[in-house]
Amino acid sequence: GERTGVNFRLGDRVKIRVARVDLDEKKIDFELLQKQGSAKTADGSGKVKKKRRKK
Repeated sequence: GERTGVNFRLGDRVKIRVARVDLDEKKIDFELLQKQGSAKTADGSGKVKKKRRKK
């Protein structure tokens, strides 16, 4: 993602929770609970680096 730098590929295992269901708009929102498997950061390390905020 843009904030965490973690990327997922097709076939990666993740655990999710159904956060919201809108039957009128036929939409389901999911929430990521736990990443498993081979999720990698942009540099390939798998470690998430914290970015410092500008003041």
